[in-house]
Amino acid sequence: MIDDVQLDREPIPGATGVRAGASYVLGPRAGGVRYDYVRISTWTHRHQTPHINYVARGLPLGFMEGSDMDRHEASWTGFPLRYVTARAWLAYERRGELDIVRDPYRLREFPHHWCFPWGVVEKVVEGGVAARLQPWRNVLLEGGPQWRHRRDAGHVEGKSAAELVGHVGLSIAADSSVHRP
Repeated sequence: MIDDVQLDREPIPGATGVRAGASYVLGPRAGGVRYDYVRISTWTHRHQTPHINYVARGLPLGFMEGSDMDRHEASWTGFPLRYVTARAWLAYERRGELDIVRDPYRLREFPHHWCFPWGVVEKVVEGGVAARLQPWRNVLLEGGPQWRHRRDAGHVEGKSAAELVGHVGLSIAADSSVHRP
């Protein structure tokens, strides 16, 4: 993805985004492994005038995770038992201070020497496991823990934060149909 139109004005730093991945199937029950890489440069989905940034109702229109970031993620998805899907993942992310999600109205400045990612870079390592059980057609149970550690949290140098969260969910769907001759 390229968001880098250059007209007859001063040069603008590059605005590009890349999302690439590779996957490998291990077998019918063993599932598969996947690696993903995402890089959204500092000025992607931003405009020189902040009130026309690519944001609607607080959500970025270009990429859900915002801009000025890159992320590596490795995951495994498998089917260890009948009606059970399991997933495990580990990710490393770097996020600069010019993220459009957290700062959509910042005036665009043009120092060309700014590097990617910009400013005090928040580094995040996270991992987790999840399982999903579907014992009947209309019932779905899911849950699992996730761990996240942030260095230079909130773009404050030297600040660290760690969290362990879990989720449990139950979904029940009802359907009906009417057949008429």
